[in-house]
Amino acid sequence: MPEALVIPGLLSIDPELWDGVGPAEVTIGPLAGWAQRLDVTDWKTERWYLPREVAQRLGVSPPERRLLPSACPALAAALSAALLVRVDEAVAMTAIAAQAPALLVAYHRGAGGGGLTVHRGGEVRGFSGDSFSLARAASPGHGDDDDEGDEDDDDGTELDVNLLYDRLLRVISDGEWSLFDVDLAERAALLDPAELASYAQEQGEIAAHAEAHRDEGLAILAALESATADAVETPTGRRFTRRQAPGFTLGGDADLELIGGPIVVPPHTRWIAQDVAAFNPPERVARRSRLISQSRPAARPGPPTVAILLVVVAALLLLGWLLG
Repeated sequence: MPEALVIPGLLSIDPELWDGVGPAEVTIGPLAGWAQRLDVTDWKTERWYLPREVAQRLGVSPPERRLLPSACPALAAALSAALLVRVDEAVAMTAIAAQAPALLVAYHRGAGGGGLTVHRGGEVRGFSGDSFSLARAASPGHGDDDDEGDEDDDDGTELDVNLLYDRLLRVISDGEWSLFDVDLAERAALLDPAELASYAQEQGEIAAHAEAHRDEGLAILAALESATADAVETPTGRRFTRRQAPGFTLGGDADLELIGGPIVVPPHTRWIAQDVAAFNPPERVARRSRLISQSRPAARPGPPTVAILLVVVAALLLLGWLLG
């Protein structure tokens, strides 16, 4: 099976799994290999983000300042290119009061829905509602024969909720932001300074992988760019399928609240590779294992076993018989 291919800043073909194999979208561009399309469906919260220059004006330091660039220069460079910074709600409200740009991303997996709100120059655009209604708006007729209303198609393409949120965010931000930008902001906010040495080692492993596969990555980009069919196979045996999601207009109804009027979403095309092995640099695996071990509570002595209790009871009976 094909292995994952990650060349930061150029190309990423990564199934985004902890282990095993799975489908992998071809991600291209400056955030490839640094960020993924954020999985909002795993959330039970809402979070605010500001452009980095707005956050700095309001006293929020950019995340790379928590790092020693000499300790992990590649990671520091990636974070310094991030467009968004996660902030507290109070800071976001201050920015909005000054008519500065701000982004709210909300989702609650228990309710099966959420929304996006973009504030820019005193104008507000966005939506709020459940994911089933959102999926039906993007693909009329979806779920008509299924009361449960699956959020995703079997191939994980057009009706993937994260993809829908990504497409909608690109429209309401006028192409400025995506869920990849939000993901990078989240990674920066959650970065543990105590693990810098581990991150630096992992980045070295990724750089070595990227250098060894750069020629293949460039060949894949060329093959996909020039493809005239919806299926492509490269000389290295990788197979790609083009997935095309139609455009749609998100209009408000009883289950979808719109802010700022209907949202016209253009068609979207992406390439998917099937059965790609998970990308797991050795240091990433080691760090995960270490953090999992640290998060486990210390073992407490268990209750006495039946055998120990029987021994204690027998000893007491014997002592009583001797003293009697």
